[in-house]
Amino acid sequence: MKPTTVHLPAFHVIGMQGTFSPATRGQIPALWARFASRMDDIEGQKGDVSFGLCTPNVPGPDGTPTFVYTAGVEVETLDRVPDGLVGLTVPAQTYARFTHTGHISTIDKTIDAIWGTELAVNRLRPAGGLEFERYDDRWDDETGEGPVDLYIPVRA
Repeated sequence: MKPTTVHLPAFHVIGMQGTFSPATRGQIPALWARFASRMDDIEGQKGDVSFGLCTPNVPGPDGTPTFVYTAGVEVETLDRVPDGLVGLTVPAQTYARFTHTGHISTIDKTIDAIWGTELAVNRLRPAGGLEFERYDDRWDDETGEGPVDLYIPVRA
């Protein structure tokens, strides 16, 4: 899996959040389903792209490693965040962009490969921070198929 290194400017996302552990990450599709019913509530959407934002390494209440996942869409500004949703700014950053192909149910294997071998094989040093998935017009939400780009912050 050969990544591309890209530098992206900061951007804003409004979405719905949940906290997950490796054991509960299978519940993320249900978060997306709940968020889909709220997408029309979000004013100022930019484009037709969705994001799955991940804040890794958040200690759970009992010390269990968890992560915060946000299903969202890009917006012009965070001035009007609807009740029950959150607004986040994705910082300007250099990222390694990997592409997951195949059914979305296998994305965990791609993520595990990125962290298990691909960053090291490609001599990339993780910078920590917000990671994200980008779902664009190649993605088919009806079938769960299509390429999904994964962005991992790296040191330039």
